[in-house]
Amino acid sequence: MSTVAWLALCLGPCAWPASDALALNPAPSGEASAASTAVQDAEVSRGEPVMLELMVNGVRRGEIVVLIDVEGTPDPAGPLWLAAADFRALGIDPGPLVEARRDDAAYVRLQPSSTVGIALDTDALRVSLTFDPSLLGRRVIDLSTGGDLAPATSLPAHAWLDYDLGLRADRDRQVVSADLAFNLAMAGWAVRSEHTATVDENGLSAQRWRTFAERDWPQAMVRLSVGDLTPSRLASGRLGASSGIRVARRFDLRPGFSAPPTFAWSGMADSPSTAEIYLDGALLRSVRIPPGAYDLRELSYFSGLHEVRVVVSDAFGARREIVLPHYFSDQPLRRGLHEFEYTLGLPRDPSVDRAGAVDPLFTGMHRYGMTDAITAGAGVEATRGYRAWSADLAFVLGRAGTLHAQHARSATVHADGREDDGAMSSFDYAFNAGGFGVSLSHWRRTPGFGRLPDDAPRLIDGLPVQRTGLGVSMALPGRQSVSLTAARESRADGSPTTQYGLRYSARVGNRIALGARVSRRMQGGRGENEVQLRFQFDLGRGWSGGIETARAPEGDRLGLAVERGMPAEGGWGVRGLVERERDTQRIEVMARRDVQAGELSMQLRQRQGRAGSGASLGVQFGGALSLVSGDLRATRPIREGFALIDTAGLADVRVYRNNMLAGRTGADGRLLLPGLAPYIRNQVRLDDRDIPIEVQLDAVSMDVTARARIGVDARFRATRIVSAGGRLRLAAADGALVASAVLRTVIEGREVTTSTGPDGDFYLDGLAPGDFVLEARNASVTCRARLQVVADAPAFTDLGVLACAP
Repeated sequence: MSTVAWLALCLGPCAWPASDALALNPAPSGEASAASTAVQDAEVSRGEPVMLELMVNGVRRGEIVVLIDVEGTPDPAGPLWLAAADFRALGIDPGPLVEARRDDAAYVRLQPSSTVGIALDTDALRVSLTFDPSLLGRRVIDLSTGGDLAPATSLPAHAWLDYDLGLRADRDRQVVSADLAFNLAMAGWAVRSEHTATVDENGLSAQRWRTFAERDWPQAMVRLSVGDLTPSRLASGRLGASSGIRVARRFDLRPGFSAPPTFAWSGMADSPSTAEIYLDGALLRSVRIPPGAYDLRELSYFSGLHEVRVVVSDAFGARREIVLPHYFSDQPLRRGLHEFEYTLGLPRDPSVDRAGAVDPLFTGMHRYGMTDAITAGAGVEATRGYRAWSADLAFVLGRAGTLHAQHARSATVHADGREDDGAMSSFDYAFNAGGFGVSLSHWRRTPGFGRLPDDAPRLIDGLPVQRTGLGVSMALPGRQSVSLTAARESRADGSPTTQYGLRYSARVGNRIALGARVSRRMQGGRGENEVQLRFQFDLGRGWSGGIETARAPEGDRLGLAVERGMPAEGGWGVRGLVERERDTQRIEVMARRDVQAGELSMQLRQRQGRAGSGASLGVQFGGALSLVSGDLRATRPIREGFALIDTAGLADVRVYRNNMLAGRTGADGRLLLPGLAPYIRNQVRLDDRDIPIEVQLDAVSMDVTARARIGVDARFRATRIVSAGGRLRLAAADGALVASAVLRTVIEGREVTTSTGPDGDFYLDGLAPGDFVLEARNASVTCRARLQVVADAPAFTDLGVLACAP
């Protein structure tokens, strides 16, 4: 770096000092190198250690010890000796430094050079260092919007029962049903058993759907499951539900974590700067950048090509704009990231509540981010008589979109010795940019692929063997959009089917939305057309309506619907529907309401047509019974998770979840908040109008994250704050009033000073329950008095006359 360039960097804080100030000019690199190798011990002994304010590239970095010869005239070309420990704490690496010790303290010599500038101002007691930005280390700036929020503390062992009771009745039949789910949570494990039962004219029928236990490790994003398991996540898998053990990586255990690659960009700042990050023209973040190298990372967004614009402004007003188009995608994984799922168990048919066979099965899926642009995956499933494997690759094609390709093979050995094998291959391409999007897919399989040993021959034969699809969508001005789709499908036992579709949607004002769809289906030389129109209206006050009409080969259809969602403060949500299709008319009315202890819904249907007429009524009530912290509570269904809200004993306090009224605390100051989606941030807020004036909470809102099927503790801490007043009188038979005295005491660890009036009267507020010592002092006396605030003291306590002992 030239002297002129260094002077440009040193404008402002590094300007040439006046009077007794000393500026050390950068020496040529050869001179600096020679000076750094010829240091005498006498150089270290000169000067006294002085604490100076430190500025690094215009940023204050605290104070540092510097050796200064306060009586002599410093050499403008000489080095500067700095305390070694203070200098290393800056994290700056200007290259090898000479180090020496004096008085058991270590010092380093900093020599002006082409990359280091020094300005010493002894009048201001300040030393300003200007380094080449590449020496200042790298700063990582996180642009993520979510951020990890660790789940709240789990409650001690607890249990609950989710239930859904229903009655369906018409003229010919009445059915009572019950869906039950037993839950137990302890030591980080969640156990659940799901059952169903029905009672009708044929008697009682009961069935167990599944029983399983799970344990999550959110930070590692790993879930361990034991018991009855759902089918694996293999895209080409055929083996279904099983009973056994599974370990899987679940990215949804950390919603703030982005598994796909995020936007990242590196830059260099010579001086303190501000970076504004724009996404498609909208300001997303504004961050401060210290001098040195910096990385902008962890910016994620919806899939597609988006324009990222970074505007960097320094302290002198200079602006630099960088436009960085970036394609975001949710298909690939970050470089070095693993996704997996492994299952070992026995096949199970939930409909008969027993293992379907004694042969064990194994399924495995593993994906790995080779680079930020390429992710490779493999899968395998095997049991006696059936084996299959698959491999897939996901690519980000720069700004041109994404491509996903897959190939799989299967081999089957039937009980009679027959063998089947087959293959499947597919690829999918997608591109989105602004309001334009295009997708292309092709899928093909041989007839024998995926045939299980016990499959009926026609089950596989009736499935498609090839399918090709194309979709194009585009946003139009005025909140309009249009899309075109085309698909061709072939089956082993029939002729190809081709279908085209055109959709249009628009928003008219703020209250009306309309949509239209036209499609044509062709097979075997015959063509069929369908036209559909839909209108939706915002009627205000939570009401909305819609009209849908369609003309199709199977008959014309007309429908009218009106509905209102449940109000935030509670009440009924209703929906009414009238529909006519061909010669059949249907009327349906539904209503739903949340109550403190459950969810009530009702449904009334009437059907009239050639196939018959009749009406039916359905009533359902769902809720939960929980045993938490020794208390039995009835609440709305818990399902996935809940939080026990504790307001430190404050009863009848309204509690809001995400600005929706969730309920009121009971007499014990608690409210069980059900229905929380696991690992999702939920804002819980108390209505401060329900908080007594003498109670001070540490907060009136908090973010709560529940665990999967485990209750968590959400505790608000409260302090009872009261005010007190009285009069001070000396502790004697004829004690005088302690008038016009300075009064001191300690409240919540801080000293509070007030005074007494001419009658010795005083007033104190902010008192928590406990004992306090009052010290009074005026021109004639110094004395002390004691007062006590009891736990159930009113908002104001009149203490009367207090004795003040000299």
